[in-house]
Amino acid sequence: RKTVVVELQMKTKLNFWRYLPPELHGSDLTFLLITPIGGFHWKPLNESPRPRQVWKRGSELASKKILAYEEGGSNGEKGTNARSTVALVTASSVASGSPVEAYCISLDGQNTILPISHNIMGTALYHPLSSVPSPTHFLPLLVTVVDEQSQFILCVECLTDGDGNSCLGQGNILASVVLDINDEDSVESFEPPPMSMGSSPEALCCCRDGFIVAIIRRL
Repeated sequence: RKTVVVELQMKTKLNFWRYLPPELHGSDLTFLLITPIGGFHWKPLNESPRPRQVWKRGSELASKKILAYEEGGSNGEKGTNARSTVALVTASSVASGSPVEAYCISLDGQNTILPISHNIMGTALYHPLSSVPSPTHFLPLLVTVVDEQSQFILCVECLTDGDGNSCLGQGNILASVVLDINDEDSVESFEPPPMSMGSSPEALCCCRDGFIVAIIRRL
């Protein structure tokens, strides 16, 4: 284990940042930086450590507040050429009480922005253990939690690449389940607890191997 201290001076406003898992980018130390222009990959230990833009915000994400970000899938390459294929962004308008929106963005240079939902509780990318041989090109599965008529429904669906036309799309729903978490004998409701991230999103989805965990923050 080693500690790495990195520093970056930017000439534009930084709206959001996070550390990306090493396996997404050939075990390189990679940060995701989101500015008003779009998303950048920053690899501070590379010979050319300047951030590289990987997607543009577009009209769908212009002026939106970024709540969460993750990447998934694989371009099928090994080592330093390994890259993820899809980014998942959850965002909302800056106004208080605005619904959470979800978008998938292709990372193949085409900058395809796919609206998933304009009112979603939570979402995540999912790669079941050993479902795809490695290394090979693949898109991750998409997990969503929505509120339909006071029922919380979790769905797992495919993402498609338009038969090789670099056009990201939503595919078939592979599985869905109603999250039966309401106590019929209780009339008490619970609002999202105060956190540094605010009250949104109302559901946190965590995926690992063969498991999907949905943490509901509002009942």
